[in-house]
Amino acid sequence: MNKNQLDRLIEQYIERFEELNLEPNSEGYKWETFQKFTDAWNIDSPDFKGMFEDAFKDLKSNNLLQSGQFQPVIGILDLLKHQEEVEYVRSAFRELFTDDGGDITAREKRIHAFIEKINNKTIQYDPNTKFRKQNLRSALFYLNLWKPSENYIFKATEAEKFAEAIEFSDDFGQGTTFNLEIYYRMCDEVLEELAKNKELLENHTARLEKLGIDFDDELHILVYDLMYCSAADAYNFYGKMIIRKSKAAERKRLAELDELRQQQASLKGEIIVLESSDLAYPVITGTKVHHKKFGAGLVKQCVDNGLVISFECGEKQLQYSVCVENGILDFESQNVFEVREKILENQDKLREYKNKLIEIDKNIRIIEEKLK
Repeated sequence: MNKNQLDRLIEQYIERFEELNLEPNSEGYKWETFQKFTDAWNIDSPDFKGMFEDAFKDLKSNNLLQSGQFQPVIGILDLLKHQEEVEYVRSAFRELFTDDGGDITAREKRIHAFIEKINNKTIQYDPNTKFRKQNLRSALFYLNLWKPSENYIFKATEAEKFAEAIEFSDDFGQGTTFNLEIYYRMCDEVLEELAKNKELLENHTARLEKLGIDFDDELHILVYDLMYCSAADAYNFYGKMIIRKSKAAERKRLAELDELRQQQASLKGEIIVLESSDLAYPVITGTKVHHKKFGAGLVKQCVDNGLVISFECGEKQLQYSVCVENGILDFESQNVFEVREKILENQDKLREYKNKLIEIDKNIRIIEEKLK
């Protein structure tokens, strides 16, 4: 994610905060809608139909969920007109509104199960219905109403534009390819930045107090409001920015490429350090050794990687490192073996890092080719 781009959107949101919240804009309606739902919702209500109508009253007219021909709330209200389906609808919401302890995969499964359950019943009464059926957006919105502090509102067009503007590096897809975990991860990253902005928080807190909002969404609705206002024609935050046009898949590849290049640079640095290591075996002139073949001996000379050792059979010239690393000689000095372990460890690391570098170089070439 490009934090500079996100900061520019946040700056515009703050600069135009008063405009956003005065008539005719009054963007605070989002929190008011959630407040009315919170006040009215009771899944155990003896009059579930009446309770549902009251809880969703504002959502029939504002653009938070329904828009144009898309009327999922009306679709559920149509089902509730049939007395025999009231408990069916109640059970569908009870299953959707099941605490999952933060398990996003389980939540996603419940969303799809809810959509299927309600739509199967809807088409029984109106086989040709299209715009009053449930979909990902509506089911996810119901979860937002129930637990706004654990969910984020999703509208595909606004979310995609926002992801492009802030250069979010992953693809949350849409429709059948939508990935809730990735979308929530983007929202979490945005939330983290919003929570750091003191001026924004002061303005937002004052807005909630003025509206009489007493539930805590932990800034989750604010994340969506930033997305919405950034894209809305009335505000057009994007018009004041340079936005690199790119598809989500391309942004993902660019982020992967950046990560690989960072790993590449880091590994090259580690290899340079290891190759320039000044680890050396200690000078052992005058110490006793024992050779596997020649027996006991005395080191007469120790220069660089060469040893001259006097054995009973005569003097021998041997390579210091070969003798140590292959266990050909036993030494009186324990320090030799300590250095040996460090040298062997460095050699293992060097091989590992060089192999990793080969693999990273290969992956970089693959991604660069795809980006051409």
